[in-house]
Amino acid sequence: MPSEINQLMARESEEKFDDYDYIKGLLLKRFKLSTEIFRQKFVKHQRNPAQSWRDFVFEITSYFEEWLGGLGVNDFEGLKNLMITDQLKRRVSGDVREQFVDIWVKSIVSDDLADKLDEYESVRANVRGAHSNDTRYTGRQIISLSRIIRALVCNQKVHPFFGKLNYR
Repeated sequence: MPSEINQLMARESEEKFDDYDYIKGLLLKRFKLSTEIFRQKFVKHQRNPAQSWRDFVFEITSYFEEWLGGLGVNDFEGLKNLMITDQLKRRVSGDVREQFVDIWVKSIVSDDLADKLDEYESVRANVRGAHSNDTRYTGRQIISLSRIIRALVCNQKVHPFFGKLNYR
């Protein structure tokens, strides 16, 4: 066994060491890939020339099923939403993507993401339009406005990266 697995197993008591389901759960929890990793593997996976096409199909099918299973997609409507949302995500600029870092991977309903993107662009356009020629706002105040926009988009009063946000 690889040394990392040996170290993980050595920390467990002997009673738990004999419990197959517990050890399996422990190993899966430690080495389980995220849904985003499975999506990336599905999209970017390349066939090895020495590999059969059947093996390649098996691998990408496994990545696809893990991606869907991790997001809880189990019907056609869910799959449709996921595929449309994935297309939306591919067309969004990097600076907008950064504003949605908290919800990006979990967003699988296309209408919800589209509404959030529209709301973000609307708020951003209003802030830019209202303050484009106004020299009363300092860089610190503009950063504060950016925080408020992020909070509105994420529907949060406390943002994980920016802390408590004051709207007044």
